[in-house]
Amino acid sequence: MKQGLKSLIGKDLNLCITIIIPIPSAACLNVYIKRKEKTVMDKKLIAIPTIKGRLCASLGRCEKFAIVELKGRKILQERYIDPPAHRPGAYPKFLADYGVSIVITGGLGNEAYQIFHQNNIKVFIGVCLEKPEDLVRSYLKDELKKGTNISEHLW
Repeated sequence: MKQGLKSLIGKDLNLCITIIIPIPSAACLNVYIKRKEKTVMDKKLIAIPTIKGRLCASLGRCEKFAIVELKGRKILQERYIDPPAHRPGAYPKFLADYGVSIVITGGLGNEAYQIFHQNNIKVFIGVCLEKPEDLVRSYLKDELKKGTNISEHLW
């Protein structure tokens, strides 16, 4: 029977069998990937450029970055990290490599904004100069007020 079926379908019989067999495996893999993405997406890192413990007016002039880790809508931890040496594009690349998905800042230049955008990092610009934890709480309540970019590197 296999020989008769093969003569009816021709050379494509093996191709059909090859395509049909992996489909359940691909479906299982797709479910696994979606679960993995959900787990990763539940945790977010928010970066806030700071000077003396408060939001710095300009991303490029900060002393440290406050990194706030969220799980869902809950703050897990807040830590401060030193930025790399400042040069055009260094801070956005540094934060992207760190795994940041959101940046809250008073202002930044066009090049920095473009790099964040290319790395799928959401940027809130023109935010009031407050403490990082207060800014994140406002973000979690959807009450973060954005304003004018206050950086000297205006677009």
